[in-house]
Amino acid sequence: MKYGKAICRWGMAALFGLTIAVLPVAPALALDTPVDTPVNVERSTVDSSYNFRFRFTGATQGTYWRSKDTSSSSYLRVDGSSGDAPLLYIDGATNSNGDGCTNTTRGGSVRAPGVGKYEIHNNVYEYGFRWARLTGYADRGPGRLWGAWSPDCAGNYTDLN
Repeated sequence: MKYGKAICRWGMAALFGLTIAVLPVAPALALDTPVDTPVNVERSTVDSSYNFRFRFTGATQGTYWRSKDTSSSSYLRVDGSSGDAPLLYIDGATNSNGDGCTNTTRGGSVRAPGVGKYEIHNNVYEYGFRWARLTGYADRGPGRLWGAWSPDCAGNYTDLN
C-alpha cells in the first residue's frame, strides 16, 4: 500500500500529538494523537478501544503499539461510524516505539463495511515484527470510526481481506 510507509514514518509525531502536513505530496498526510490507552502489559487478545476522528481528507490516526504474540489475524470490532469510512491497516514494528514501522496488511488495506466483528489478515508476526497497531487513513473525506481491536484474534470473524 503506497500510504502505509509514509504514515509509519510519522508515527512518533502522533505519540506527541503533533499535526504534520506533508506537502506537496498528494494526498497530504497528517497525524492526530493516538486514540487509545497504552496497553503494553495486556495479552495480545485483550480488546482495547479506538476512536478515530478524521477532520479532513488525508488525515490518519493510529492506536498505541501493542505486542503481537502469534501469526493470527488481528481482531476489529466496529461499534459505530459516521461520515466516510476510512482505510484501515495493521502496522508492524520491532518495538513499542514503532521502529521499523511497516504496513503489513494483506492486500494493502481494508475498509470496514459497518458495525460488526471482523478479522484483518496481516503479516506482522511473519515479517519478524512483534508489535502491532491499528491505523486509519481518511482517503475519502472526514469521518469517524470507533470500537475495539486486538493484535491477535481469539476467534473466527468475518474476513475483511
